[in-house]
Amino acid sequence: MMVDLEALVSGVLDYLPVFIRVTSFLFALPIWGRGVPPQARLGLGAAITLILAPVVPVPPAGETLAAFFLTSAVEALVGLAMGLVVTTVMMAVYLAGQFIDVPMGFGMVNVMDPQMGAEIPIVAQFQFVVAILIFFLIDGHHGLFRSLAQSFAVMPVGGAGMSGAVAGVALEMIRSMFLLGFRIALPVVAALFLTDVALGIVARAVPQINVFFVGFPLKVGLGMVLLIAALPAFVMLVATAFGGSGELGRLLDAMVRALGGV
Repeated sequence: MMVDLEALVSGVLDYLPVFIRVTSFLFALPIWGRGVPPQARLGLGAAITLILAPVVPVPPAGETLAAFFLTSAVEALVGLAMGLVVTTVMMAVYLAGQFIDVPMGFGMVNVMDPQMGAEIPIVAQFQFVVAILIFFLIDGHHGLFRSLAQSFAVMPVGGAGMSGAVAGVALEMIRSMFLLGFRIALPVVAALFLTDVALGIVARAVPQINVFFVGFPLKVGLGMVLLIAALPAFVMLVATAFGGSGELGRLLDAMVRALGGV
């Protein structure tokens, strides 16, 4: 059985921009640990491309090499932009951890996060790990793959464009990140603020008490209790935000439509 090598190479080149969009999106996701090798991500991207191949219409590869490279570069930027949306929404959990760490007294204590490859406050790392577990439990990765597949219907290969709506979506991403982070951290931060107020009143009423010596372990212990008590609310907020109808799905759909000029 003879293999038409020219047709095979032509087919691979036709679907190479699809592969580039898929893999750039996968590489931009914050759910990967640094222990996951790039080869595994490339293999997953190739598998998803093969699954999408029968349903994704692609134009033939450009007649010139410059046109082919331009299309590939645009598809890489599209994938990275979609991944940036996911990263921004998930960074709200890190932001909430930063809000909680400082009043608890953990602001100066950082640990190495294998996900990000940087030093992250303790509470932020704990909450991000829990958020990733929730993300997989609610099948959030299925929603990401559905959004990726739908992006080819809204924005075919080579059909991406830049519009003013992209800037609006970027601003909405930042707003949603800060709002979600504040909502996650609010119960613990509010309780710790009231604790600081109470300690201030005690310091004025009984100056003999060393409030700093008493307050530091008190706030650490109280913060740990509050984190456990607020865990159901944290799970509910994260599950809602990472769900298909939450901030993640809404902003991802808005970014795809903005890039597609819809």
